[in-house]
Amino acid sequence: MGYTGLMGMRGAASEDVALEWHITSNIYPAPPRSMIAVAKAAIEAVRNGENEQGIPLPDGVNHRIYGNEVPAWVIVDNFRLEGFIDEEVQ
Repeated sequence: MGYTGLMGMRGAASEDVALEWHITSNIYPAPPRSMIAVAKAAIEAVRNGENEQGIPLPDGVNHRIYGNEVPAWVIVDNFRLEGFIDEEVQ
């Protein structure tokens, strides 16, 4: 499915529904559902040009390099969220 599936979902559903679908069904292995809010915060930060903004991770979750606060661009890259940044979907 990948990027094409993501863009199709974005065109057919709200952004929140598309993001939940992407995190739970379009990434393997799927991250925990608690990461949906993290992904949403990272998307918002990158859209606002704040690529280096630290996004806190849920309790008990740590990134192997950045620990419990990860730059927004790293989350976008790791979760393949570019489809939420690159294009506006009508």
